[in-house]
Amino acid sequence: MYVKTTKRDNKSGTVRYLHLAHNVWDPVKGRATPRVLFTFGREDELDRDAIKRLVGSLSRLLDPADALSAAASGTELAFVSSRAFGGAYVLDHLWRWLGIDAIVGRLGSPRRGPRRAVTVTERVLFGLVANRALSPSSKLSGSGSGSGSGSGETMTGFRTWGKSKDSRDDLPQIVIGMAVTRDGIPVRCWCWPGNASDQVLIRQVEDDMRDWTLSKIVWVTDRGFSSAENRRYLRQGDDHYIIGEKLRSGSAEVKAAMSRQGRYLDIADSMRVKEVRVSESERFVICYNPDAAERDQATREQLVAALREMIDGSDTLSEFKRGELRGKIAGKPGLNRFLRVTAGGKLRIDAAKINAEANFDGKYLLRCSDPNLSSEDIAVGYKQLLEVERGWRDMKSVLDLRPVYHRLEERIRAHVVLCWLALLLVRIAETRSGATWNTLRHELDRIHVGTFTGPTGIFRRTTELTKSQRDLLAALEVPAPKQVIELTPTP
Repeated sequence: MYVKTTKRDNKSGTVRYLHLAHNVWDPVKGRATPRVLFTFGREDELDRDAIKRLVGSLSRLLDPADALSAAASGTELAFVSSRAFGGAYVLDHLWRWLGIDAIVGRLGSPRRGPRRAVTVTERVLFGLVANRALSPSSKLSGSGSGSGSGSGETMTGFRTWGKSKDSRDDLPQIVIGMAVTRDGIPVRCWCWPGNASDQVLIRQVEDDMRDWTLSKIVWVTDRGFSSAENRRYLRQGDDHYIIGEKLRSGSAEVKAAMSRQGRYLDIADSMRVKEVRVSESERFVICYNPDAAERDQATREQLVAALREMIDGSDTLSEFKRGELRGKIAGKPGLNRFLRVTAGGKLRIDAAKINAEANFDGKYLLRCSDPNLSSEDIAVGYKQLLEVERGWRDMKSVLDLRPVYHRLEERIRAHVVLCWLALLLVRIAETRSGATWNTLRHELDRIHVGTFTGPTGIFRRTTELTKSQRDLLAALEVPAPKQVIELTPTP
């Protein structure tokens, strides 16, 4: 398409008209002929503001670099290059709002000796953090617990073998801890050797948290920290805990709690709670989610149907073939859970096990030592553990925390801190805007800065902001960037 000009003579002279046209092949004439799509009217009466709005609307359909290049066409300016700008711009504002630049700057003012210039260091540090949030696919990606290089050499020290949460005990690992607020903002992280025990982790975290002079600490842990020794340590001082219990552990406390009758109390987010008294020193709260119960029931029915299909007709098989089939089912824990073998070696569906599992649908059991928390607060407090889990998922997937390529302890610690700082900025952006980081990053990356050269020098300008981009910056409490951000006159 192009702008076509036509002329018409009248009493006052020649009048020029502007049209939006494109060429269409005419098979009769055997050539392309122009077809007018829209008429702008007389050239001397052209609504230039409307033309600017039209050009702006069309520019949104282009890649930001192409939009900047198109803006320079027909002028004395030459378009040189373009790069994404919006993501780094927003992260830099959040970085300064948190005061991280000032904290790094104070490192350049030692008590003794001359002041060190740390401005460049601070900018390099921010660049590494921003890169981790915006483009984490780098060869210096770090690792979380359960990942490593997979090489067969003997590993000692910080990066070593331990109990892997990802069932990869063949790989060296490190252990990482993180403290988050109610809104999922990560406020601190820790690193330990890959073979550090639970007691070592709990003691250091508890000691470090006491340094914050918090009036009260309630520890929220998953089922892996529910041992009696860990619970005793968490109760030191005036601290309390909320711990998830294993429903299928078979312990006397779990059996007693799950067998008690009582009415559930409805709380927010499709959750019901019921407190049962089993111990004098601890409280047990059963949480029930009707939606999760339906999903658990549907999953169990699918597993039972698959198991029934596998064992259908197995009575006619030889004892050896039935043994092979039983071994195959044993390798699938979800199916093996509902398999019963008769005294004669026949394979059957375990109806009693199905009924027992139905009692667990949509439920989880919490143990709490705080006598003052309500049942609702205990349930909501445990759900905040999901924010920690979400942080780990984002650290591993969005920010590419692993696999590890570093081997020196200080480099591993530095990389984990970079990922933690990136997650801190990401969470603040998500909390303010209410959108996921992937959505934010996609929209912000469309704000580009282009470099132009002209007779008077070099300057850099940003693309025109769309309404959605302006609304997003307002939600993030970040001012819109200047249109011209740098100007270098020709010497």
